[in-house]
Order: sequence, then C-alpha cells, then structure tokens
Amino acid sequence: MHKTNARSASPTFNARNANAYDDHVAKRIRMARKARGMSQTEFGEPLGISFQQIQKYESGKNRVSAGRLFEMANLLEVDISYFFEGLEPISRSKKPLPVVLSSAEELYAKFCSIKSPGVRKHVLRLVSVMSQADEE
Repeated sequence: MHKTNARSASPTFNARNANAYDDHVAKRIRMARKARGMSQTEFGEPLGISFQQIQKYESGKNRVSAGRLFEMANLLEVDISYFFEGLEPISRSKKPLPVVLSSAEELYAKFCSIKSPGVRKHVLRLVSVMSQADEE
C-alpha cells in the first residue's frame, strides 16, 4: 500500500515538476545575474556549466539544487535568502504567490546600478512614500 501525504499529493509540491517556488527562484537568479551585468556565459563559466544550462535554470525548465543555488549566491554576491524574498510560507497565507514582473526586474537592475548610497536611500524613501500613498 502506497502512503501519500498532503504535500506529495498536491501539484504544488510534486517532487518531479517545478512549482511556483522554483519559478520564483529562477526569476530571482535571472534578476540578480542581470543586475550584475553578467551574460549567461559569464555566469556559467565559474560554476562550470554552459550558458544553455543557465538558460534552463532561469526559465524554470531545470530546477536548481541547494548546492548549486548556494554557489550562485556566492558568485552573485547575494545572501541565499535573496532567492526567496517575496515568498510567503504556506502556513501563513493562502494567497497566490507574487509574480516577478519584467518591470520589477528592470527597476531592480537600474536600482543596483546606482552607485551613490545616498541616492539609493532617497529612491527607497520615495518608493516607500509612494506605496503608502497607494494604501490610503
């Protein structure tokens, strides 16, 4: 008799197929690579993988192992938690996962290209004020 738990029965948690979390991580990998101004080839070389494999990771066709994700975080100089920012734990929320839009990627890349910490601080303050105004 085959036992099935709630996690493996759900299509969201199918061990063989990429899920919404994998898709989110794939988009965050692409966003961080672009923010660093790296091509897929430049990103793959120090990892010992081809640009085609990077394409598969970034498109979500291939899932990224924990070890590979750790290597990518080090190469991209981001904390491993960067790849999971914006995700809500299942136990806290039943809301759909946020979608990373191409405009968000562009905004992030442009923000990262700002050299002045003071200017970045002002941009964050501006965005914070604007988001609060939308809530009122």
